Amino acid sequence: MHYKEIIYMIREFSDNKLQSAAESTDDQSGVIYANTLMSVFEDIARKLETYLTMVESAYGSSWIVSFIKEIQSECDKQVEKILKQMNEERLLDHKAQTISIALNSRLTAGAIRPDPRELDTLLNELSLASSRTELYFRFVKKK
Repeated sequence: MHYKEIIYMIREFSDNKLQSAAESTDDQSGVIYANTLMSVFEDIARKLETYLTMVESAYGSSWIVSFIKEIQSECDKQVEKILKQMNEERLLDHKAQTISIALNSRLTAGAIRPDPRELDTLLNELSLASSRTELYFRFVKKK
């Protein structure tokens, strides 16, 4: 199997997961993007596990690094799309600006304050996304 076919499979899987995340209304919606990242990372890890031995036996061990670079490049593109949608859906830029304004105007009466519960949910999702990304990086590093 050519690496372009694998990249196509990764892209298709990621797009489907991202579409599902956008349409989600379930109880997991507070962490849906972290879960989407995890699903994409797991899919890529399965493909690496499956196809690395094939690449090595067909082309030799010198092709493994090139193969991983190609797959990782697609992974980066898909993660960027997920994070972009998360940013837009969660209004992260706006919330960061609101926090900055609130911090700079602590003493001003009537200043707009962000909802702490909403920030807690966002920080939880960002923390989960970060930890799942770290797990994936450790996996790739071992390869």
